[in-house]
Formats: sequence, C-alpha cells, structure tokens
Amino acid sequence: MSDDNLYTNKYINFQFSRVVSSDKTISHVLVTATDITEQVELEKALKVAKGQNEQQLTLLSTLIHSNMDLIDLFIKNSHIAFKDINNILKNTAKTHKQYIDKANQIFSIIHKFKGDASALNLDQFVELAHQFEDQVNTLLEKSTLTGNDFLSLTIQLNALITHTENCESLVEKLRGLTANADTQESKTPQPIKRFQWDHLETLATTIANKQNKSVELIHSGLNDYDFSEEFLSIINTLSTQLIRNAISHGIETSSQRRAKSKQPAGLINIRLTKRACGQFEYSFQDDGNGLDIESIRKQAITKGILTKERSLQLDDRAIVGLIFSPSLSTAETVDDISGRGIGMYSIKELITKAGGKISVGFKPNVGTTFTIRLPAELMTQTAAA
Repeated sequence: MSDDNLYTNKYINFQFSRVVSSDKTISHVLVTATDITEQVELEKALKVAKGQNEQQLTLLSTLIHSNMDLIDLFIKNSHIAFKDINNILKNTAKTHKQYIDKANQIFSIIHKFKGDASALNLDQFVELAHQFEDQVNTLLEKSTLTGNDFLSLTIQLNALITHTENCESLVEKLRGLTANADTQESKTPQPIKRFQWDHLETLATTIANKQNKSVELIHSGLNDYDFSEEFLSIINTLSTQLIRNAISHGIETSSQRRAKSKQPAGLINIRLTKRACGQFEYSFQDDGNGLDIESIRKQAITKGILTKERSLQLDDRAIVGLIFSPSLSTAETVDDISGRGIGMYSIKELITKAGGKISVGFKPNVGTTFTIRLPAELMTQTAAA
C-alpha cells in the first residue's frame, strides 16, 4: 500500500533453491523474492509504444497517398461531429423514447463519420467507428435505458478524438516537409475548387471486391462547379453512403447478373446538374436488384416500426419511405459496410439539415435511382459562413 493509502500493483519474481543435507535429503528451501515491477511496466510501455508507432506508420502511409484537401475536410468535419455527439450526450432525457432518439442521433453521426473515413481508406478510423457503433447498437437493444448507459460512449468518443488529433499532427508534419511559397494561406476564406473524385471509384472497387462483386462507377458534373466546403462535404458524404448502400443491397454478383442477362459488372452513375430554378440536382443510379418491397415490409414489422395490419394498408411508395427509418436494414449480416440499418436514416438527416429533398425510384431487377435536390445557397457558402 502506498503512502496515500491507495493500493498499487507490484510484480514479484520468486526463485526457489533447495538445500540438500549430507544424507542427500532436502533440509531447507531458500526463496528469493525480487521486485520486477519496473521491468514489467517498462515492457508494457514498450509494447504500447510499438503498437502506436505501427499505427502511426500505417496512417502516415495512407495520408501520403491521399487527397490532402479531402483529408483536411475530413478532420474539420470530424471535430464538428465529435462536438455534436458530445452535445447530444449532455442533453437530458427522461423517457425511453427520448433515450432511443438520443442514441439514433449519435448513431447517424458516427455512421456518416465511418463512411467518410472509409472513402479515404482510413481503416483505423473505420475500425474505431465500427466499435462505437457496436456500443450504440447495444444501447438500442436494451428494453430500458438510463443516462449511465451512455457513459460507455464517452470512452469510444475520446478514442476517436485522440486518433483524429494524431492524424491532424501527422498532416501538419507532412505539410512542414512539403512547404513552399504556394502553400501560404489567404486571410480570406476561399471555396474549395475542382476536386478529383478518384477516391469514390477506389471505394466502390474496394467494397465490391470484399463482396465478390464487380462494379463500374461513372460520374458527371462533379468537376463542373466550384464547391464550397459545405457543398463538397454533402456531395462527398452522399456519394460515399449511397455507394456503400448500392453495392451491399442492390448490385448483384457477376453470376447472378449473368443469369439475368445483365453485364457482369454493376453500373453506378452519379450526376450533378444545375436546374433553371437555381437548385442543384444530384442523381445516384445503380442497375441492381431494385428495392424489395416485401423485404422492407417484413423488416418494418419485425422491428416494430409497423404492425402487420398497418403495413398491408400502405402502398409501395409509403413502404419505400420506410428505408429512411433508423434500425431498418434488409442485410442478412452486420459488417463494417452494412447491416446496421442507419445508413439511409443518416442520408435523410443530412439532406433535411441542408434544406434539400430526396425522392426514390426503382424497378425490380432494373435498378434504383435516388434524386436529391439541394438549395443553390449551399454552393456559395464558404467555410466561414
């Protein structure tokens, strides 16, 4: 016990030696006790440091090959997301429904964060976010919730904040190595301009490979405008989430597509156009299965979103609208890509917050189209707006 009456851990090494008498019998056993606490603690610290260094090297390698403007935006949006989660955690709730709403709000934010990290191949962030989702999902499965149940989320949040700060530090060091006269920052906030969108094609290929599928992604209009930070962030997140959703739920395997007389590779087409009224129209189309109305209906009943009687009273359009409900997913298993049932809910939340509208069209075995209209004001807002 230490001087302040607090217990401390000690590691003791015992060595035993036998004392043999003249008649070859053991007369005594000598015990030597050595305090090896410092040695054990040092080994632990070295092991932790080694793991951290390996993570740093992996992250550094990813950052070197990344679009640094998108990395900057990811870091900025991450801090905003963490602040929003922290504020939600501080909000008081009294009823079970209020606690569920609180959990779903956090779920939506962290799922968006995971999608953005995935698009940039930031696997360590994806893993931490997936663990965070596991914790939130555990809360949602409880029959009763209290404020104390949310304390576990603060640990997950702190881990994400720490990792983001480490990432930010590495980015600053990289900039220091590549600094030149052209990198001086302007005092006037400027809109982000003309990004390359290669990361979306990489994301689609990566997800497709994981699911033994083949996908071709094409896009038009994304390079035709000068994006503000907010508009870029929205378009990037929508594309990321919808790509993940389309490949997981819509696009079939090559063998399944051949059986339907389709091309082996699924096609995803993203288009951004400016309408005469000034609004921007974002269209996301895939040529997969289309939506399974009966599967959505069944899952809505299973999750308690609808009663069986009520579900039979709804037309197909109303059933399609249920895909934006939290916790509803038609995926059979949960992985780091899909199955949480929060992806479409997260998309709807993002669009609503931006003042936009979304509509869904589909044909069985032909494909699904998401059409999103966003206000023109988003395009002109700068990072300081």
